[in-house]
Order: sequence, then C-alpha cells, then structure tokens
Amino acid sequence: MKERNSKFELLRILCIVLIIASHFTMYKGDLGEVGTINYYIGNIIRSFCIVSVNCFVLISGYFGIKFNIKKIIKLDLTVIFYTIILFLISIIFGIHTISFKNDIVLFLPILTKRYWFITIYILLCFLSPILNLIVSILKKEQYKKFLLFLIVVFYILPILSYLLNAPTITMDSGYGIINFICLYFIGRYINLYYEDNWKPSKYLVVYIVCSILIFLFNHLFTKIFGFYFNSFLSYDTLFVLISSIMLFLFFKNISISSKVINTLAEGCFAVYIIHMNPTLSKYIFIDILNVKKYHGLNYILAIFIMPILMFLLLTIVELIRLKILGTFENNLVKRIYNNKNVNFLNELIIK
Repeated sequence: MKERNSKFELLRILCIVLIIASHFTMYKGDLGEVGTINYYIGNIIRSFCIVSVNCFVLISGYFGIKFNIKKIIKLDLTVIFYTIILFLISIIFGIHTISFKNDIVLFLPILTKRYWFITIYILLCFLSPILNLIVSILKKEQYKKFLLFLIVVFYILPILSYLLNAPTITMDSGYGIINFICLYFIGRYINLYYEDNWKPSKYLVVYIVCSILIFLFNHLFTKIFGFYFNSFLSYDTLFVLISSIMLFLFFKNISISSKVINTLAEGCFAVYIIHMNPTLSKYIFIDILNVKKYHGLNYILAIFIMPILMFLLLTIVELIRLKILGTFENNLVKRIYNNKNVNFLNELIIK
C-alpha cells in the first residue's frame, strides 16, 4: 500500500478541525449579534475556517481522482453504518423522537443529501473520468484561459450578485457540484503546471491576510447595509478561493513525514459524519459541549481546544471501528462489487 503524503494528510486534519470550529460558532447562535465581543470572535474564526471544504477538494484535484467503485461503496457503507448506529443511540437515550416521515431518509443518507459534502464529493468521483479527459485534452495556455473563465463566472461575478442581493448563477453559495468541479480543475492545474515562486511562509501570510479581509469586508457591508452581512463567507467568492489556494500551497511546500499524522487522517471522513449526524449533531454541540455558555476569552479558548479534542476522540472511535469491523467491511465491499449491476456501472463509467 502506497504511503500517504503526510503534509497533505496534516492539511486534511486541519481542515476537519476547522470545520468543527466553524460549526461550533454556528451552533452558538450569536454570529449575527453585531458589535458584541462574541460577534467579532465568531465571525473572525469563521473567516479563517471557511477554506476547509475548498481545500479538501483541491487535494483531490491535485492528486486526481481515479474512479474506484470499491472506494465509493466503502465510503457509502461507512456513512450508512454511522447514520443508523447514531440514530439508534439517539432513540435509546431519548435524544430523538421517531418520525417515519422525516426519518426514512436517514436510511439513504447519501441519496437524500444528509451529509451534503459527501453527496457532492461522490458525484465528483463519478464525473472524474470526464474531468480527467478534459484535462488531458487541454494544452497549458488553453487550460489557463479555461480556468480564468471559470473564476470570472463562478467566483468574481458572485461577489457582485451578493452585493446586489441577487441570485448567483449557481444559486448554491458554492455548496454544489459546480464549485467542486472548478476546484478540481484548479487542483489539477497546480499539479501539472504551477511553478512555486514563493517560500511557504508567503503563502501562509496571504492566507491570513485574505481571511482577515473576508471578515473586514463582511463587517463593512454589515455596517453599510444595516443588517448582518455574511455572504463573503460563501465558498464561491474570490476571497475564499484565494485564501483556500494559499493555504493549500503552504502545505504543498512544507516537508513532513509522520505515521501518526497518516493514521489520524484516516478518521477525517468519519469525524465529519459523526459530528454532523442529522439526529445527534445539535445535541453534541448544544447539550454536550454547551457552546452557548461561552463568552469572550472562554469562547476563544474553547474554540481552539474543543474541536481538536473532538477530532481526536472521534478519530479513536473510527480507528476502533476499523479494527473490529474492517475485515467484515472489506468482505462486504467485495460482495457488493462483484454484483453484476455494480460491475457494469463501474465498467461503463471507466470506459
């Protein structure tokens, strides 16, 4: 088995920790209380965290997705396992009340977009053979013009739309497949053609500056418009795109090798699934972490410590699951993969 690159695994770990931190601020519920200390803390933190999803997709683009139905099946089984187990736990402990109408979708979590990122990511995987073909056809200069077009249409024009309070072209704030496709193409371009001219520290500085500007622009237009404006925290703005690329390039240009990092990174998808579980997510943040009680300095300390602790705890849960059920899961994946219909789908997409 090929050893994973620790610097990108560390980036994946950072991204999932930042995602947890961002959700911490959202469940706290006071992001829109303009002028309060918690408003500044929460919105500044979110401005640094918003790059996470984009960075995940940039990593996939950089290495290129080689369509593998077995990996998709395995990911699907992991999602189903945690969704059903956590659903049962929430019922047993009285956290969730059964509603057939609402709960039936939990048994098809990817198709019903219970975890939006995983649904869109799997769709990206299915599209990857076509995307890779486009990349192989384009010459460098054509590729540049193609990326410029994508950036203008899907990252610069949305800024104007947000300022005019008008719908963007995609109307999804970057939460859809278009943003993922654009990031995939950018990641592939960086791998194939981009020449690093800066030291890693410069990329990090630009990331920090861009993150601060995201907050400042949101705050400025909050003051101008007279209501809480946070549209520049959308994934499809130029500010977030640049910030994401800079953080990605920082990690691309550092050197690190660690089996511990590689092992911990194995839990990233499971950590996302568990902490965003439809029946338990709110309970985890509101009742267990009690996020609403934090204020000022305590809020800052909590936002730096709790996401790391949650990541470590949930990663341990996933590593234990893999230890106990790994062999069974792999055998189940093989049985599903050997199904004639699944094999036909795999061959159809690859060809």
